[in-house]
Amino acid sequence: MLTLASERVIHLDDVRDIPTPERNGNQPTHSWAPLSLIDLAADPPAPPTIGGLLYPGERTVLSGETESMKTWLALILSKAEIDAGFPVCWADLDAMGPGAMLERLTLLGLDQQTIHENFLYMRPSEMLDDAKLTETADTIANRGVRLFVIDAFNPILNLHELEPNATTDIETFWRTIADRICRAGAAPVLLDHVAKNAETRGKYAYGSERKASGAIVHIGFKLLEPLTKGGRGRSLLTVHKDRPGYLQRPTLGRLVIDATDTLYTYQLEPDKSHDAEGAFRPTVLMERVSRKLEEQTEPKSKTWIEENVTGNVDAIRTAIKTLLEDAYAAVQQGPRRATLYTSIRPYREAADTPAATPSSLRPHSVPNLRSSTTRTPSHPLRGTESGADPQDGVVLTPSPSIGDPIPEYDLPPPDDTLQPYDFEFTPNGDWNDL
Repeated sequence: MLTLASERVIHLDDVRDIPTPERNGNQPTHSWAPLSLIDLAADPPAPPTIGGLLYPGERTVLSGETESMKTWLALILSKAEIDAGFPVCWADLDAMGPGAMLERLTLLGLDQQTIHENFLYMRPSEMLDDAKLTETADTIANRGVRLFVIDAFNPILNLHELEPNATTDIETFWRTIADRICRAGAAPVLLDHVAKNAETRGKYAYGSERKASGAIVHIGFKLLEPLTKGGRGRSLLTVHKDRPGYLQRPTLGRLVIDATDTLYTYQLEPDKSHDAEGAFRPTVLMERVSRKLEEQTEPKSKTWIEENVTGNVDAIRTAIKTLLEDAYAAVQQGPRRATLYTSIRPYREAADTPAATPSSLRPHSVPNLRSSTTRTPSHPLRGTESGADPQDGVVLTPSPSIGDPIPEYDLPPPDDTLQPYDFEFTPNGDWNDL
């Protein structure tokens, strides 16, 4: 028997005799009634078909410090969706503005007619009540939208008088707004900031932990090099959470955007900052230390290196240790038994062979971003062909729609090496292997 705090005694026989919930035909009368898991879970989790990185219909958070290129990645994925025949919804609540938005989309290679027809731009200033949510969900379903970007998380919470630090308010947002977007078939992708203190922020976005724990996918951005006009920007993309489990971990790679030409180019480079066991490998600092030692005519002390190389002291010491272990530098004894360092051979991050990641690669994790010379139908709800310029001779094949059967994948021979994120967009519209 069971004893409750009220001292009321409940016999197990009484529990067994509790009647099953009433049903209206085959439908339960309330949400606590048992359901058939077999019927509900007929379709297993689908691969990430939005640019090979995101899942249609799943809650998604992209978090990182200011100017870490979160918006740029969302725009790059928007372009990939539009090229594949799927319109994109974008809710601008963070004062980006239509002028800056149009400029960026144009710099990525989209023409104004395509943007007009397929980039569904919104500047909301009032709450999404039930009527507006229904209208938005109908737009998503009728247009076949799979990507719904919300820029940014805190502004949409404020718009609905929800508190970013309140767990109950975040849960209310997930269930009442985000899940309506999910059920319509689109992934609500929320751009979010992280806490200012880099030492204590961990992997969480700013505010309640429910922001991250309530998401199905959470990708973090670490700024490596700010993007400037006429320059280049880099950010490291880390997978903090991936419930379906298709994404490469611990990192997706480094997003690199080149703004030195008329059209911006971009690629996702392999991350070389961790070895096969997942240990940190400071490749950027390794190159800085190596270059500094190469310039010297005499061996230098560890203190001298720490004072003359920009970076965190502990990371610089790790860089020195790794250069020694990999035979890029050597140590020798100096006057008064001092330990001195000298360069043996140059170390360059670009020439470093990427180590195998702790998470083995899956064929599903390879972004489906290679161009095709065959014209194919776009999303069935639109009923037209993909909107590429026939003069380009390039049309991107649409990714599968949510709910479609999962395609079979041909695994490569065991001796093949997959390079899933070596791709680059060039101004003529081709995806080329690096």
